[in-house]
Amino acid sequence: MTYKYSVGRRGFGDIDYEGDDNTQIDFDVDFVALVTNGVQVLSVSGSRAGIGTATPDYTLDVAGTVGIDEYIYHNGDDDTFIRFQPDEINIKAGDINFISITEDTQDKIVFNDGANDVDFIVRSPNESKALYLNAANEVLHINHGDSNFQTKIHSTNGNALEVNNSGVIINEGGYVANDFRVESTSNTHMLFVDAGTEKIGIKTNQPEIALDINDIAIRIRNDSTPSSASDFGMKGEIRWDTNYIYICVATDTWKRTAVSSW
Repeated sequence: MTYKYSVGRRGFGDIDYEGDDNTQIDFDVDFVALVTNGVQVLSVSGSRAGIGTATPDYTLDVAGTVGIDEYIYHNGDDDTFIRFQPDEINIKAGDINFISITEDTQDKIVFNDGANDVDFIVRSPNESKALYLNAANEVLHINHGDSNFQTKIHSTNGNALEVNNSGVIINEGGYVANDFRVESTSNTHMLFVDAGTEKIGIKTNQPEIALDINDIAIRIRNDSTPSSASDFGMKGEIRWDTNYIYICVATDTWKRTAVSSW
């Protein structure tokens, strides 16, 4: 068996595979490339390596599709990685599963799949917390970062909606532009609270008194008869039975008027 070898440096031009000019090692100044089928598949240019490109812009530059069997690790940090499994992607940092994406019987994206103390924050351009989920307190904030409240929705006119341990508050602060409206199938103002005029409309968006009902009748479903003219009652309270309509004209002071058929 014969061996060919050399000692020391040797100079080469490009090296071609015998009988196939499209397969070669291409040498240039500070540049080496592996060529197959006439295409530079792998190149090293200066301190950068390129796959599918002869002019890599980064330490490793891949101009094309990359296939990963399972893990992409952060060097020297084994518990920070992106893991690919069939129909599933997991993103971990510090061994905490921050994001899990699964295509299964139920397609889903899960944040904080390990139920750790991981807050979820979406910031707006002014760096405020546009959406903030406090994991430890199980509290959701919208456009607010105050952990004393469970849910807040802000408008340009101030705090439009707040849900906290005391209840539900609409238009906290009394901003005149924060009206409250409930729509029905055929009426856009089934219930309307005019914040500026401090009036409530039913089936109207222009209430003219404290309670303005745009209909032909109101109903008090249950009859009730005061036991006497001095029965407990608050001024302005109205009751009825089959014989009388009762009006409380002062504290614990009732008057009545008879009702009759016609």
